[in-house]
Amino acid sequence: MQQQRRNHRRLGLVPEVQDGDVTVEQALAMRNYQAKRAEQYADRVERARASGHWAAMRHWMHEYRHATKQCRLLGERIRRERTTRAQTAVVGDPQIADPSGVARLAPQVAADMPPAGEAA
Repeated sequence: MQQQRRNHRRLGLVPEVQDGDVTVEQALAMRNYQAKRAEQYADRVERARASGHWAAMRHWMHEYRHATKQCRLLGERIRRERTTRAQTAVVGDPQIADPSGVARLAPQVAADMPPAGEAA
């Protein structure tokens, strides 16, 4: 079950990256959400820096770093899941979606090739 925690300093609910029940699609959505948050935090850092509010700048820099860390962790998880899926797909037999739609070709013997079983 995906757990979320509320942090009043951050914007809204923060999904947990370490949750084991997250699919690749959910992780992609979570990463997209964290990337948007990181963009918002970076904007707040720059506005605080421009206005000389150093404490606010440090606070938003901390939030920015947290959001980018979540993005990196989610990216690693997505890549790991995709490579695991790709490796397990290679192990199995190839699957044909519609066998009735496959055209069978008759074997053809090339003119310059000796029949099977004859030595050169």
